[in-house]
Amino acid sequence: MHKINLHSMKEKINLRHVAYGIGALIVYKLINYMIWKTKNSRLNARSAQIVAERDSKTYNFIEVSPEKTQLILGLPDIREIRKNLFKRSFTISELVTVYSKRTVDIGRKLNLTMVELIDEALDTAKEYDLILEMKLKDGQQDQLPPLFGIPVSFKENVKLPKISLNLFQISTKGDRNSRGAQIYQECIADEDAVTVKLFKKAGAIIIVKASMAQCGFSLHNSNNIIGTARNPYNQARTCGGSSGGDSALVAARCVPLAVGTDIGGSLRVPATFHGLFSFKPTGGRTSIKGQMSGFPKMSTFTTVLPSQGPIARSHDDLVLATRLQLDPEIHTYDWKIPPSPFREDEYLRAVNGGKQKLRVGYMDRLPTLQSSKAARRALQLAKDALESQGFELVPFNLTLEEVRTLKQTLSGIMITSNAGPICQLVTESGENLQKVNLGFFAYYKANSIKQFLIRTLLNLTGNHRIATSLAGFKNLSKEELDDYIRVREQLNEDIRSRFKDMDIIGLILPIYPHCAFKDSNQVIMNSLLEYTSIWNALMYPCGSVPTTLVEETETNPLDYQDYADDMITKTVRQDIEGSEGMPMGVQVVGLSQMDETVLGLMKAIDNGIEFRSRPKDF
Repeated sequence: MHKINLHSMKEKINLRHVAYGIGALIVYKLINYMIWKTKNSRLNARSAQIVAERDSKTYNFIEVSPEKTQLILGLPDIREIRKNLFKRSFTISELVTVYSKRTVDIGRKLNLTMVELIDEALDTAKEYDLILEMKLKDGQQDQLPPLFGIPVSFKENVKLPKISLNLFQISTKGDRNSRGAQIYQECIADEDAVTVKLFKKAGAIIIVKASMAQCGFSLHNSNNIIGTARNPYNQARTCGGSSGGDSALVAARCVPLAVGTDIGGSLRVPATFHGLFSFKPTGGRTSIKGQMSGFPKMSTFTTVLPSQGPIARSHDDLVLATRLQLDPEIHTYDWKIPPSPFREDEYLRAVNGGKQKLRVGYMDRLPTLQSSKAARRALQLAKDALESQGFELVPFNLTLEEVRTLKQTLSGIMITSNAGPICQLVTESGENLQKVNLGFFAYYKANSIKQFLIRTLLNLTGNHRIATSLAGFKNLSKEELDDYIRVREQLNEDIRSRFKDMDIIGLILPIYPHCAFKDSNQVIMNSLLEYTSIWNALMYPCGSVPTTLVEETETNPLDYQDYADDMITKTVRQDIEGSEGMPMGVQVVGLSQMDETVLGLMKAIDNGIEFRSRPKDF
């Protein structure tokens, strides 16, 4: 008889079980991939259908003479448009037609339009022409609301009931509100956002909802529905984000005014990249009701509040739009917002502050991130403009630790409550993450050991800044979140005390280290948020003022030097090269609730510079 080797049999059985287990795991992974691929194919097919439907849509535009078209497009602001409407230089229908045709022709070409509302806009324009005719006949045209007949765009995350699309999207009843995400491309808003209601009450005619970054999480405006939005100044460079579509539409003269959102720089950065004005109100002073988050649960934003704000070619239009947002009856639209009407005396005090020798702080760089030669000149122009009017400019500084703490506060809160969970939801639902978000999410979903190894590798290769930023990319426990909030509140008090001790009414500083970055550099450049995001962490009001264009002498990459000389340094240098002619601007910051003072300082800077530009091909 042969002896049975029980030990050998057990080994064979164990090996067989291991093989079965591996095989089952492979089958499981394969089935999950096939399910995901099926979802992905369906989402892509629907997106292609949405774009095809948009592009095949035609409109019954009336004929507008070249002379009237030139007149309309050459008017600098809403006040002049209104004046010419009252003179009957052109009708509201002609006005809406001119801007709508550009929205169709240019907006589609540059991937700027998500939802076109042109049929409704043309019908409304006809009705408004009849009303205007009657008011003119009775001599009551000045009683018409301030945006009567003015075409505007809204960011696609703001409710406008019919369709909706992006992370921080403003709802418009009945419109698609996708928030820049395929998983929401069938979402239809059930009501108008509060800001939409206020603008409609003021007579605005909404002609388009602009494209935005996927789920609103980046400074680069791209999504899987319509692709990458193109900057009309240079189509190889970004529009910025996440309100990039709206900024590009205003810059390309497709609309005279737009409304976007901001929780880290999403108004100021794209506006600056297009040579425009923008304003982010104090968090909580204006309503965000109807602003849609990419996360399916109700997003409270109680720790860091986003803001909706205007983007315009003129500062006066910015003030006009902000006045509308600060409606004295705002509490009847949104019970959470107490009435806080526009304070004219504070605004005028800041506008004319040079006469009283008011003091303003300035910073030409942050300790974490050097600004470019062009960015420093843009700031110097604003500083000179204020000093020429009598303002006293004094240096203001934040420490390295203060900037890092504020930046990590915002990133930690945003990743815990939104960015991480939303990216997880997007990928699990069959949608590809955009390139700009892939690196962040790969790190976010890695286990703690892998995260440690990634940071160690970055530190060993001299990329300490990136490693430090990644350290804040984590879900915060309740205790960690409480600690962040306590530190944030203490920093808020420290900065307020500094304002008081220095007797300054506001700050001016760059908005970004240079101009609009190249699409090819989006992954690194998207992370350079500290010039704007630190003020969002404090919920301070901020605005952008265009001041100049990059000059040829400012495009030598070797002129950009900083203490790190790392991957960030090298990427900024790449963006500096070939950037001649791109817009630059300056940021104005004030303490919370000092919105009017910030706007007044912006006006004073604009009075001293009066810089305007537009893309040469548009």
